[in-house]
Amino acid sequence: MKKVRRDKNQALNQNDLLMIGRIILGWSLIYKLITRMTPEQYGAKAFLRGTNSKRRLSTIRLMFDTIRERSDPLTTPKEFNERLARDMLYESVNDLRDMTVKSEERVEITRYLDSPDMNFVLDTLEDGDIFDNVRGKEAIKLELRQRPGRPDSKTDSYADRIGGRPSAYKKSQIMSELSKLLHSKYKARDLVFKTLKDSNILYYYEMFVLSAYYLSLRQSPPIDESRNDSFTQNILRATGDDRIGESKIKSLREELQRLNPEQIKQLAAGRAKIAVEKRKDDANFLLGLFRM
Repeated sequence: MKKVRRDKNQALNQNDLLMIGRIILGWSLIYKLITRMTPEQYGAKAFLRGTNSKRRLSTIRLMFDTIRERSDPLTTPKEFNERLARDMLYESVNDLRDMTVKSEERVEITRYLDSPDMNFVLDTLEDGDIFDNVRGKEAIKLELRQRPGRPDSKTDSYADRIGGRPSAYKKSQIMSELSKLLHSKYKARDLVFKTLKDSNILYYYEMFVLSAYYLSLRQSPPIDESRNDSFTQNILRATGDDRIGESKIKSLREELQRLNPEQIKQLAAGRAKIAVEKRKDDANFLLGLFRM
């Protein structure tokens, strides 16, 4: 009888189990916090008002990118801002303030946030133990030299070009460990999923957030299909999820307007069961705290 080879790298050690416990505790605490409100209250705060804040949307987007990214690049505030401009702005540039016109045919977006707002977002992520801030030219050079791979000639130029007060950001230790665990060990993902599913935390969380989203979409302003600026599009950009056309969002909104609040919650309950199963192969379990 042929023996099945066991991948030792997939075995969970004590530290892995502690990290898994931290993930499950995080889900439990976040769920407890949001459910202090009704779905109507949460929808108004998180969706209708929250999506009007570029600070909040930017914070969520950078956090999502950090969790998804397997590598750990050292990134400056300017580079973060350029990334946000690329990812968060829709095609229409009529309302953009921060742009540099390279030519009549081409518009290059250079930033999404003003400097004070960018600093606020990065400070928030640092306080939340998502990022570590590396300050000073020498500290940045040392960080680059300590990274895997042979340093190249760009090391000094990278540190030199970051401005008068050199500052860059990397993943915090806890985020690096979480990202590595959930991306490399399927047993960790399976254990997290099974625990959250069996406890019904996943189901109740999905049902609550879907109810809040549906209720807020029902109350949202009319959707203009010629634009791409509904609050749902802001959510999708902030989470980095696949975009949904405005026509589909408009159709869903019209359907929800024919239902009363209790019927909407029943619809959310049914779709929550489907949403739970979709989590099974999701390496980014932390993202579930913020997805619709």
